[in-house]
Amino acid sequence: MSDVPHLTGRAPSVWVFKTGVSILTRKERPVTTWTNDPPRSNDFHSYKLLRCPPKGQFKGTVLSKFPVGCDLHYWKGRSTPCAHTDCPACKAGNRPRWKGYLFVRSQATGTIGILEYTARAHDAIGLFLVRYPNLRGARITLTRTGNRPNSPLMITFEEDRTDDALLPAPDDLTQCLERMWEVRQREIPELDAQIRDDLQNAGVLPNRFSTMTNGQKP
Repeated sequence: MSDVPHLTGRAPSVWVFKTGVSILTRKERPVTTWTNDPPRSNDFHSYKLLRCPPKGQFKGTVLSKFPVGCDLHYWKGRSTPCAHTDCPACKAGNRPRWKGYLFVRSQATGTIGILEYTARAHDAIGLFLVRYPNLRGARITLTRTGNRPNSPLMITFEEDRTDDALLPAPDDLTQCLERMWEVRQREIPELDAQIRDDLQNAGVLPNRFSTMTNGQKP
């Protein structure tokens, strides 16, 4: 037998060299792309809705520049934005209540979430915005004055603020809220189409109201 290796073609990119003692295989390997950072996604993250516990406090740092809010119904076991025009919840006698929202970073856990507060507690935020151009970096404390989950809230601010450069940039708050409520609305078919149309056409989220944000993004 000849000692010359026998060349056998198995595939365009694979060649096997046969000898009397071993089989040597060469395959074309794919090129690896190395990066310093993971690819960025255009999808919005899911954030936990943060509330002040009964007879307790929540402390955190505000990441939003301005609050956003809207009229909400607690309807069929879920919070749902009021459709205003021909709203089934309103027709059923369910009175809407305004709720405000901010992106915050929890002082206790470092978690970034969406903080919910009531209309009564908004006065402290309005006074803060008289003194400062925006809320970003403000150290906020929410206190629940009673034992019930819906007991009155009180908001206070510390004098010191966190440097803007040390804070992460928040996502679009209104889009995160709309996404959260749209998921819930799919579970309530009779509200879905009507509320979605009214949210898009009428705009019930206050970041679209120039009076609160002066046309700036929250």
